[in-house]
Amino acid sequence: MIGMKFLAQLNTRSPGTRVIFITGHEDRDAEPTVMQAGAFAFFTKPLDDAQFLAAVHRALGSPLARGVLTKSAAPL
Repeated sequence: MIGMKFLAQLNTRSPGTRVIFITGHEDRDAEPTVMQAGAFAFFTKPLDDAQFLAAVHRALGSPLARGVLTKSAAPL
């Protein structure tokens, strides 16, 4: 699995990087392995847009991920 090799290398070079793993394979059995290898989130295609964006916000530590939006964090 090429993605798993990349994830391992990335974890070695940049341990704090949050990785959202996306696969086109319908292999839900891979999810625990990928998550144990250090992925922040795991998705199979087709993506659920709302769930994917929520994971991106969580990975970035966005106020939107917590359901909090202050004036200073509001989009222009």
